[in-house]
Amino acid sequence: MAKILTILIAVGLGFLLAAFYAFIVEYLWNECLLKAIEGVHSVSFWQAWGLIILTNLLFNGLNFDGKKKD
Repeated sequence: MAKILTILIAVGLGFLLAAFYAFIVEYLWNECLLKAIEGVHSVSFWQAWGLIILTNLLFNGLNFDGKKKD
């Protein structure tokens, strides 16, 4: 029972950290970049998630074997 509770807490903490990361991206885009560049529109929470996933795919690639790229 303690092992299941530990896993649930870890998964919940992971979701909270990921949501916090998305809020940081959304804030930086809407408050900093939006004012600096004319013609850029604000993003929502889910669009911030999309930006995070897109940048991970662009800079890290699809890595299914678990090995780091050099």
